[in-house]
Amino acid sequence: MKRLLSATVLSMGIVLAPFALAQDNSSNAPVAPSTATSAAIDFAAIPAGDVERGRYIVEHVSLCVQCHTPRDQNGELDRSRWLQGAPVPMDAPYWTDDWAFRAPAIYSFVGYDRAQALELLITGIARDGEEARLPMPPFRMNEEDAAAVVDFLLSSRK
Repeated sequence: MKRLLSATVLSMGIVLAPFALAQDNSSNAPVAPSTATSAAIDFAAIPAGDVERGRYIVEHVSLCVQCHTPRDQNGELDRSRWLQGAPVPMDAPYWTDDWAFRAPAIYSFVGYDRAQALELLITGIARDGEEARLPMPPFRMNEEDAAAVVDFLLSSRK
């Protein structure tokens, strides 16, 4: 059962993550994922995002909670440790040895400033200049979605 759940969560994350499309409230048209590189974007100039939209993306679209929140003894997400890092709930596939076995805490994006967090979600490049390790998918979010997610996660610092 655990392997089936793990495979389902991984496949959902890999399939849905690049298409974490938000709706433009003015036209209901989907917003395309970014294909920009780090050099082409001034991350510090990206305007504030909608925190509630960010919460929705984190919890229901990108499903960040599935890997970044620990589980209790029944396998349920432990809401008392929401997004505070956890063992990755799936085994590494046979074809890679480059696999993160622990998802880091993303609640308040500790260790990242806003621009670094935006760069990670828009380009897939972490603050150390490296791509995030699998099973973290390369989101390539558009600026609007990334700002919403980052501002939601940073709102917990206040």
